[in-house]
Amino acid sequence: MYVDRRRIELLMRRAIDRLGELERIMWEELTESMREMEAMLDARYYSITDGVMDPLYTVIDRGSHVVVVVDLPGSNPDTIVVEVREDSIRIDAKVSREAVVRALHGIEWASRLERYSGVVRLPFRIDRSTVRLERRGSTLIIRARKLG
Repeated sequence: MYVDRRRIELLMRRAIDRLGELERIMWEELTESMREMEAMLDARYYSITDGVMDPLYTVIDRGSHVVVVVDLPGSNPDTIVVEVREDSIRIDAKVSREAVVRALHGIEWASRLERYSGVVRLPFRIDRSTVRLERRGSTLIIRARKLG
């Protein structure tokens, strides 16, 4: 069996060059993601007014029902207040400064945070009688059936 060492060498160099290009692209994407994360954290920092910050949330449309996932790191579960209307959900929660600094991994501005307060505007109406709340760690999960 004949082995063309030069051809194998050439193929290996090409593969290494491609891996180098892939590594460069991955590094650029990682760097861009880090810049975006820093910008988001800076925006969160400047959103704290008098110790109050809007909670981060995601609204997930599941067809006949909706799931709202709210992140409340460092919040005290006994102080969470949820007011549900047909087209919005108001969330308020006090935080433990020590817990929020720990939950946000020592970010300097976290010590300024005293509570979360905000309104989640829904793109549709929900049936208030079907609302179910669930807490998983620092995450609040709200489920409800959509109207209409």
